[in-house]
Amino acid sequence: MFCNSLTFSKEVDAPEVIGKLVGEGLREALKRRGVQAPDRIVLLNDTTATLLSGLIEMRDAGTGPAVGAILGTGYNTAYPEKYIRKTGFESAENPQIVVCETGTFAHRYQGYLDKEFDQTTKNPGTYLLEKACSGAYLGPLTLHIIQQAIRDRILNFKKAEEVSAWTTLQTRDLNIFLRGQTNPDNPLYNLFGPDESEARSSFLYLNTIIIERAALLAAAPIAAAVRRIAHYDPESPVRIAIEGTTYLIYKGMRNALDSWLHTMLDVDKPHPYLIAPVDQASLFGAAVAALTR
Repeated sequence: MFCNSLTFSKEVDAPEVIGKLVGEGLREALKRRGVQAPDRIVLLNDTTATLLSGLIEMRDAGTGPAVGAILGTGYNTAYPEKYIRKTGFESAENPQIVVCETGTFAHRYQGYLDKEFDQTTKNPGTYLLEKACSGAYLGPLTLHIIQQAIRDRILNFKKAEEVSAWTTLQTRDLNIFLRGQTNPDNPLYNLFGPDESEARSSFLYLNTIIIERAALLAAAPIAAAVRRIAHYDPESPVRIAIEGTTYLIYKGMRNALDSWLHTMLDVDKPHPYLIAPVDQASLFGAAVAALTR
């Protein structure tokens, strides 16, 4: 199977492979290393693999259908669909896994700071949901918002002018700071002086709002997938298999997202579900796919 690369999200800068055949390039790379390529190359979406890992891991635990989600550098969801009108597909026994490409969604809660930030990215106007909640963008987006807060005098501290001059902020550095971990190489290290506790609290509060909104936006497509499945058996709940560093380790993200899922899936009537991160889900799911072909 060959896949033509059309564009990249997550600020990936590799123009030399745009429009190239992925499988063909892989064969050439293997040949240069003296490795014989297999007769058939299959590309498996990592979110599909995550869904498969969740489905297989709990096959003996009485769990129902699975939804896959990755909230890491980027964001995506996948779910099993029984009926696809435009293709005529219909099968309740063997549903088709649909990869939603959720990161490309345009959310309705985009403010003017989101729009300004979007113009600083490599592909303005695209991947708007991903730019509001994923690890590739949370740090830079937060910096853009913080810099506006400094201009508006919402934040005032000794190093404010220095922060205003920053051109980017890595999400991992921001997460280290939010978690109270010390790293002298972190640009946020000693950002606030001992007498600037109020400014520090305001900074953390702004981050809490950004994280809460990111969790809300990320939870919505997952909840929509669970509701689409319409599986209401409490003895075999829908398993939400989720992985990704932003979900797992970004300060406050996991608790907020889980909480929003509970709110969305219980708003009218309970949708039985189980949130379960899967270790090495993409690798596990790829092995499942290979062994079950």
